Amino acid sequence: MRRAWYVLPWVAVVVGASSHSLLSLPACRPARKPQAQLGLPPPKESTHCVALSRNETALSALKRFGLSDAWYQALAEYLPQVGASSHFGVGSEKCAPGESLVGFFRDTNLYRFEYRRRYDRTHVVLFDATRTRLASAYHWVRTEAKVYSGVIQSSLWGSMIRIGQKPDMIMRFADLFGWDIDFFTETQAGDSFKLLVEQLYCDDRPIGSPRLQVGEYRGRVGEYHGFFYEDPSGRKDYYTKNGESVRKGFLRSPLQYSRISSRFSSGRYHPILRYVRPHQGVDYSARTGTPVSAIGDGAVTQCGWSGGYGKLVQISHGNGYQSRYGHLSRFGKIRSGSRVTQGQVIGYVGSTGMSTGPHLHFELRVNGVARNPQKIIPPRAEPVAKAYLADFRARADSLMTLLNAAQPTAEDKTAPRDSSEAVDSAALDPDK
Repeated sequence: MRRAWYVLPWVAVVVGASSHSLLSLPACRPARKPQAQLGLPPPKESTHCVALSRNETALSALKRFGLSDAWYQALAEYLPQVGASSHFGVGSEKCAPGESLVGFFRDTNLYRFEYRRRYDRTHVVLFDATRTRLASAYHWVRTEAKVYSGVIQSSLWGSMIRIGQKPDMIMRFADLFGWDIDFFTETQAGDSFKLLVEQLYCDDRPIGSPRLQVGEYRGRVGEYHGFFYEDPSGRKDYYTKNGESVRKGFLRSPLQYSRISSRFSSGRYHPILRYVRPHQGVDYSARTGTPVSAIGDGAVTQCGWSGGYGKLVQISHGNGYQSRYGHLSRFGKIRSGSRVTQGQVIGYVGSTGMSTGPHLHFELRVNGVARNPQKIIPPRAEPVAKAYLADFRARADSLMTLLNAAQPTAEDKTAPRDSSEAVDSAALDPDK
């Protein structure tokens, strides 16, 4: 049967040219119920949803819909026209947004069927007593950017909670500057921060997670900026105002939230051996089980028991750099010879070996010589490519204009004075 195509301002419709004429846009809405005219009770309406599984086609998902053979054949005739042979990702169990099949019923009669391929596109099959049609509906999608700003009162966590930020965004902000700032030991009251966040909306409903486009931190430790930029080649990263990567070869700390209980020293009184000797690392006090992350990419050269260190992980990062993590309670999913990436969990805080309490002993060695981790300045990752530097600077300038024009964000006065202690720090620090 030949098919004719018609395009309306917001919907494309396919109809059987030999049997039915095109209806106007208002006719796409459900017809008035004849029961209302006869004084009969209205039909019971219901909705049924089936989410597409990974690597599943719309046709295979349709078999799980529970329809009769006649309805299956009626729908299968239309689904190939909207790409049912393609594979899609995991759908949403809540029907929308996501890739899913949704049926709308009056009593037991299917009158509308939707194939939601993406959050911004829905293919609709409409049924009534005389005609069947296929439509593609496109939803209204927009991006909204908003700047949040605040001042440190006690901790970054608590201060950001008070201006309405969720834990996930707080962690992203902390990770952005994790190569330069230890937010547990180097922040102080009066430091300021700003972040520009973009959220995608579909029909005024938020889609996916918000993206941190710009972060700014000013305080005793200095002034830092991180701009998200994707160049025309598809490379994505965060960069400073000058186009340098904010990422460095090593993280400042292998723990997210902890406090330093003992610093690098040429002479420290050992609490167990009871004499003074060099302390060639930094001790981080944290609760048993706190995740420990690799400070940089590398290869695990040791993963096991090592005398006074207890359970120890040793990683070689190349160029003569080596990091060591001692007194662990257990190891992550690694073994000697494993490759690890920056930020990967390699173990958990404990008190094995010569230890008086739960903590992490962290060492950094350069060509076999112990160095103070807090004074090592590792090289940065690759900067913005020269070919795209002018484009990046234009974007950075426009984003800085938005940051500078932002007013302080109103605080939630009902939030705890320092939410970080209530949520995180007390759970991680054994001395609190």
